[in-house]
Amino acid sequence: MRCMYQRKDSNGVYKEDYKSNLHYLLTVQPNVDYNAHDFWQRVVTLILLSGNAYIYPEWDVYSGQLQALVLLEDGSVSYDRYSRRYVVSDAENGINAILHEDEIIHLKNVVIDGKVGVGVINYAMFTMGVVATAKREVQNRFANGGNIRGIVGNNTSVTGFSKYQKDQLSDVALDIDSKFMSGKHIVSLPGDVHFTPISLSSTDMQFLETYKFSSKELCQFFGVPTVLITGESSSTYKSLTEARLAFLSQTLDPMLKKIENEMKRKLISREACGKCRFLFDSSAIYDTDLLSRAKYQMQTIQTGLYTINEWRTIENKPTVKGGDVPLVSANLKGLQQLLSEKGNTDTTVGSKSDDTELEDDSKINNE
Repeated sequence: MRCMYQRKDSNGVYKEDYKSNLHYLLTVQPNVDYNAHDFWQRVVTLILLSGNAYIYPEWDVYSGQLQALVLLEDGSVSYDRYSRRYVVSDAENGINAILHEDEIIHLKNVVIDGKVGVGVINYAMFTMGVVATAKREVQNRFANGGNIRGIVGNNTSVTGFSKYQKDQLSDVALDIDSKFMSGKHIVSLPGDVHFTPISLSSTDMQFLETYKFSSKELCQFFGVPTVLITGESSSTYKSLTEARLAFLSQTLDPMLKKIENEMKRKLISREACGKCRFLFDSSAIYDTDLLSRAKYQMQTIQTGLYTINEWRTIENKPTVKGGDVPLVSANLKGLQQLLSEKGNTDTTVGSKSDDTELEDDSKINNE
């Protein structure tokens, strides 16, 4: 999804400004370390996991143009609530400064105190801790194919237990457990020792299902539809398309609006605020099958929303003569137009009947 810098033309329509340096910085290379794709990917990662992403705009002091968008490293920025300043100490990018609010782009996730964002993991710390515990338990229980559990005891023909016998049984039990833990499947038992295996309990058998459940919980915290998880066997093409639309409206749109508004607030002057804007191109997420796409294109052409040449340009096809004229379906007409046409029809019908009568009279006279 490209971040477009658009400027309003004389017709009041926003169009992408390809001549501006902002176009190159936002869509190609924001700085010497990142291309545009890696830049925005890391920005979103910092927003979700750390809660904050800080971008430092570097301006040319002579021309006044924006030269680079530097993504500051995680943990290199702190906010001073008393002075309302950002203290930057980024050794990797070589930036050490105290910045005002309008000198840094601050992108936040969930805001609790009004100024500093909180990451998704910290925001859902308790549930994430439960998930981590479940994962560790799954690893312990199902390591080496699932370690066998059981009870070691004497043969039932031996009566009575002495302290010496109990100690020996404990040593044998530890020895058997270490052999199973090492990956062995068949072990020998000394003397009259008897081993009784214990099958996995219902609680143990549910741990794998709990592991799947934790993935859905994480999707809910990050706002991702669970149908997009790999392995959802019940998902269909239609459900996936609906999930992508839900992902755009419920997950991406709130984040993109934050980024667009913050960049507009920090990179565009107040005088030019109504003439310029930043907008992420979300058309790629609406990609669907060719038949549905062709149907959508036909409907937009019939309603005059797009011209033929506009769609041909989007599809990377050469324009055609006469394709710049908007087309509107003739099936829809205004009421005044219908009344006017009805009146003209009545007049025309009357004149035709009079002419017919005159022609009939002339025929009779000639006969």
